[in-house]
Amino acid sequence: MAFLLLAVATLALLWPLGYLYNLVKNLAAARRIGVPIVVVPVNQSSLWWLLIAPSQKLRLQRLLPRKIWERIAIAIFGFEFHEKLRPFEQYATAPGQEMGKTYVLVGLGWRLDLWTTDPHVTQEILTRVRDFEMPKEMKIPMGQFGPNILMSNGDEWQRHRRAITSVIDERVSKNAFEESIRQARHLLDDVFANRQLEGDSVADTTALFDMLKTVTINVLLGAGMGLQTTWGKQEPEDGYELDHRDSLVTVVSNIAGPVMFPSKVLRRWPSWLPGHARNAFVDRRPPSTEPPPSNILSKLVHASENGKGLNEPELVGHQVMLTAAGFESTSTTLAFALVLLARYPQWQEWVFEEADELMPANTDDVPPDYSTHFPRVTRALAFMLETMRLYPPVPKMHREVNTPQTLQTSNGQIHLPAGIRISANTITLHLLPEWRDLNRQSDPSFFQPDPTMPDEFVFRPSRWINPPGSDHAVFHAPKGLFIPWGAGPRICPGTPLAGEQPADTEKRLARRLTDSRWVTVLQMNGVFDPKEDEALSMRLAKRAAPA
Repeated sequence: MAFLLLAVATLALLWPLGYLYNLVKNLAAARRIGVPIVVVPVNQSSLWWLLIAPSQKLRLQRLLPRKIWERIAIAIFGFEFHEKLRPFEQYATAPGQEMGKTYVLVGLGWRLDLWTTDPHVTQEILTRVRDFEMPKEMKIPMGQFGPNILMSNGDEWQRHRRAITSVIDERVSKNAFEESIRQARHLLDDVFANRQLEGDSVADTTALFDMLKTVTINVLLGAGMGLQTTWGKQEPEDGYELDHRDSLVTVVSNIAGPVMFPSKVLRRWPSWLPGHARNAFVDRRPPSTEPPPSNILSKLVHASENGKGLNEPELVGHQVMLTAAGFESTSTTLAFALVLLARYPQWQEWVFEEADELMPANTDDVPPDYSTHFPRVTRALAFMLETMRLYPPVPKMHREVNTPQTLQTSNGQIHLPAGIRISANTITLHLLPEWRDLNRQSDPSFFQPDPTMPDEFVFRPSRWINPPGSDHAVFHAPKGLFIPWGAGPRICPGTPLAGEQPADTEKRLARRLTDSRWVTVLQMNGVFDPKEDEALSMRLAKRAAPA
């Protein structure tokens, strides 16, 4: 018994000493880098901290002194959207100087974390793919379905990239364009067929965002696999338990399982453990029909058969990656865009002016032509780019170095030790002063600058419209500064709800835009598959034809 107590006491003493050793070692390595240092009293690389801290964020904020909380907050997964520029302004900026763009986070774990909002750094780590690699721990969640471009490095990454870029051509883009229009029309037909108000021109719904998911998955299945899906419930083919759409939604909705556990474990998941009924790893036999040649999957298969593409596990990995990752990022971006259209009705009118010009009112039943109409869509594209600037699907980008590296920053060179993690903060990159007052000459007459807010924080889609005579109609952001990743009946989303004043509408929607967090991508809380008291109600109104 005495020996056991001695062993426990020894472990209790050595455990904090191990953390103290890590802290001293990390501090010494951080000082050699030569950028500002932020010390946090946690092991920010611990899996337990990554999983538990986000759910305890509000409790920690209430319990901890402000100065301690402000440091711990930037070591919690998903802090970027809510903290924005504050960490760089507070910890990376010398008194009287412009905002610093890089700092190193030193904690109690084994790893250093370099955080940056420097476009020079971002561009360099994106182009030096052999020096700055995808973190090893990302290979498990990214590669569960098979090797793919998101989990590979070096020569493998180059090979995957060549295979993917070679198959995404104009035929795939045209297919996605046409399928998007078809699915959007199905959505509008569904909303107005089940409208909750009397009359033909107005419809309220709380299911609009889940419908956006249906649109997204149907378009991705069309462009990715050549499967033209119907809008309503589909019956699975003989021998299947789920159809293609439900299979993919099941995988994405339960992605935590494939991320954390190997597929062999999930296939044998006991029925008495939570999640058994939602296990996404039930074996299915492969599709029996060959998709047409204007989709990504068939092109990848064709290239592989000619010895120029990917092997079978890589084909599966890329197909899941392209559809699952595209599903999350696309549906959430569309959700943000829809709420922003409702939040800023004048910008909505600005977008529709272009739509009315490209597709006059008497052509509602004529589908837009990809080659004719898509190249001329500038305002809608600018609206989507501004949406992704302020609400990027991926709030940060990770890389790591396995050997010491020299990195060029906007303030000169720094030297990085092996094993350091570099995180480019997408949120703050998109809020830098470089975005301020871009293309003011393109602002519509209704827009009035807010003197209380820097322009880079303002939702202003016209910043993306270049003046007439420019080489490109739409502004191309400098390298490293911007890294986020239709048509039919004229419908206005988000007109005020019954009895609601415009100012109340703006406040309601602004709260929902702010109430966002990073899950697998940045998304608003409670808009997809919402509880009854959380649903965001939207009203769609048919537009009168322009005079």
